[in-house]
Amino acid sequence: MSSHDEIRFNLIMKNNLFQDQFLKLKSIALCNIHADSIYDAIFDERMELYKRLERLILHEVSEEAEHGSSIGRLCNRLISSKMEALKFLNINFKPYRCGCENNVQSGSDDVNLELDNLSGKSQSFSNLETLIIGDIPGEDDDSYTKTRLSFHTLTEEVLPRLPKLKKLFINLIHFDQDIHFHSMGIHRPTVGKKTIVKLNLNTIKIWTKSVRNTKNMDNPNKKLLKNFFLNSKLSDGSTIEKFYINNENVLA
Repeated sequence: MSSHDEIRFNLIMKNNLFQDQFLKLKSIALCNIHADSIYDAIFDERMELYKRLERLILHEVSEEAEHGSSIGRLCNRLISSKMEALKFLNINFKPYRCGCENNVQSGSDDVNLELDNLSGKSQSFSNLETLIIGDIPGEDDDSYTKTRLSFHTLTEEVLPRLPKLKKLFINLIHFDQDIHFHSMGIHRPTVGKKTIVKLNLNTIKIWTKSVRNTKNMDNPNKKLLKNFFLNSKLSDGSTIEKFYINNENVLA
């Protein structure tokens, strides 16, 4: 199923005539749909799409209201055991925009993806094997993405949920939180105690950019990413075969 029109999408999802088709759906591709609408459709107990979907592509997902939390709520569920069959997730976001007086648009230029702090007994493991976050550029392209994920969120809240993940693509990873803590004089470890799940990765492609675009920040950030993945425990039989940061082959 594919849709680029939110009104049409909502009408289809609420139409009982399509219910038999929903029961057979294993793949969905959506573009320019609000996070709330996607959440309501996937986790509707009548259709139970969360039990059958194996492949999910969500492009230009956005909040319906300014300062909303629907994107975080959606991602927390998508990257969890609630999605029983999901193996492939490709998702990117666009900032909230409201039409104001004189046709001026207001809102942030980026979407910072944040997930709930899950720990111990509350942690939910996903069956995902491929995760793509953000707009992935070509080999010779450094195209900008509006989707941003912090290194802290990646290592503490995302990867610990994904013990079966084989392929990881993210554009982009930022280190704003680390800079903020440093400026406040607060020491924070680069990798926390929760990052203990063995990784099953064989392909990693990550793009990163320092928050202030200063050269002295760029190399330490790349080094931190490289050391984290290469020094992480891998599942038995797993080997990182491809590892790129900003299109640079880290394993070369």
